Amino acid sequence: METRLSTDTKAVKYLACVGLVLGLILVLIYSKGTSSGSSRIFGVNGVSTSKVEIGHRRIRYSEASDRYIDFGYDYNEREIVVYIPAADRWEREKPEWARGRRTEIVGEVKTTCNAKMKPKPIYEEY
Repeated sequence: METRLSTDTKAVKYLACVGLVLGLILVLIYSKGTSSGSSRIFGVNGVSTSKVEIGHRRIRYSEASDRYIDFGYDYNEREIVVYIPAADRWEREKPEWARGRRTEIVGEVKTTCNAKMKPKPIYEEY
């Protein structure tokens, strides 16, 4: 009887360790996903509502698979220049869902770019 109890206790400890390791792996995967060139704003119930991804010569702000805005940028060893539409151009050319939200969206793009890009980018309106 004592051996059976000891085996059950070992199994519980083993499962607890496995759960802990899996939890740590998930935390590492999540933190790597949010720190490798993207940032997230959390909306209702902690659900991510937007993100900024930095790719090759393109920065993408997105809120859903069908809602995104791309910003171009150029770089060399001395500087990075991110191109941001002027306010009047933004209102004419950007999708309806983004109109009136330039300050918010550009602010999110700048926050991510300033944190992830070296050297710190220069923002140029066009």
